[in-house]
Amino acid sequence: MIRLVKFLSNSGIASRRKCEVIIKDGRVRVNKILNKNPFFEINSNDLVELDDKIVLPVLKKKIIKLNKPVNIITSTKDTHNRKTVLDLISEEEKLFPIGRLDKDTTGVLLLTNDGDLAYKLTHPKFKVFKIYLAISLKKFNLTQIKKIKNGINIGDEELGHAEIISQKNINEFFEIKLKLFHGKKREIRRIFKVMNIKLISLKRLSFAGIYVDDLKLGEYKNLTKAEIELLKSNVKK
Repeated sequence: MIRLVKFLSNSGIASRRKCEVIIKDGRVRVNKILNKNPFFEINSNDLVELDDKIVLPVLKKKIIKLNKPVNIITSTKDTHNRKTVLDLISEEEKLFPIGRLDKDTTGVLLLTNDGDLAYKLTHPKFKVFKIYLAISLKKFNLTQIKKIKNGINIGDEELGHAEIISQKNINEFFEIKLKLFHGKKREIRRIFKVMNIKLISLKRLSFAGIYVDDLKLGEYKNLTKAEIELLKSNVKK
């Protein structure tokens, strides 16, 4: 027996959280009967349909890394017909992004059909780290660095946390490397806004130890076995 939400996620439909929304929105039928319960248990003989299409289990799990360009939406589809990350890849398997980068942020983005892995890489309790490179007009002072590490109010009753790894002056700009463990929506941009520091650009350098390496913007490739093992080892138990 397996929960409906986990079956959909393991079938490469979307992340577990997104699948829960899909089910509650009334898009899923089990044995031709509408089912809005994400935790409903099914077995291997049950017929599951999403939007009137049969959902089949994934036979081969896959994960790729993409060097995401600007103006690309991190989603499997967009209601405004904007270009998504899936428009950049040509894979036979159904893949979905692990987490998200806003449209103005570039850098490493992982896509997979492995729902369990995606869940572990995005849930805060597993403390998966990401490293970003921000280009700004000013750097953080020591007081600000301490506040950001301890957590600052970034609005919507949320605290933004980040560890400032380094700050380097390049001509009239500053290169600031930050490490995050939470990844709230637009967290870094909100931190810079609260600290009144103008952010010029933002790039994710690493996700759980995985870098884009020599990939050009818009290019992607499969993770190596070594990278997959590194990824799994960086998920806190």
